[in-house]
Amino acid sequence: MLLPPLMAAFREYESTNPRGQIYVLMGRNTFSAAQFFLGLMDSQTKALFAGEPSSSKPNFVGEESELVLPWSGGIGSISDEYHETIPGDHREWIQPDISYVLPSTEYFRNRDPLLQMVLTDIAKKLREKNR
Repeated sequence: MLLPPLMAAFREYESTNPRGQIYVLMGRNTFSAAQFFLGLMDSQTKALFAGEPSSSKPNFVGEESELVLPWSGGIGSISDEYHETIPGDHREWIQPDISYVLPSTEYFRNRDPLLQMVLTDIAKKLREKNR
């Protein structure tokens, strides 16, 4: 219920701020609902993606139903709903426009160099715009 108005807000921002830029930070753990969001941002906006490639395809199988194995009685789950956010898209992942792989040293220091890279890019574009 929240996604349609959020997407409408992003599209409205782009239409009223033609020189504005939306950045989407993503990483190797981007999947499920976040992957669905990436697919919509990729297909409906001019957003720049920053970080690592997403961990799943733009169109993917998700959701789950419980499954009881007939002989062992073991309980598991199986994905059973196909989400197609970008019809006909066969990419293995969504590739970022600004690539960055987070080293474990930065992760364990609780630092986010990717965010700093994006903020630097924004500042650079603002300087160029004000010239």
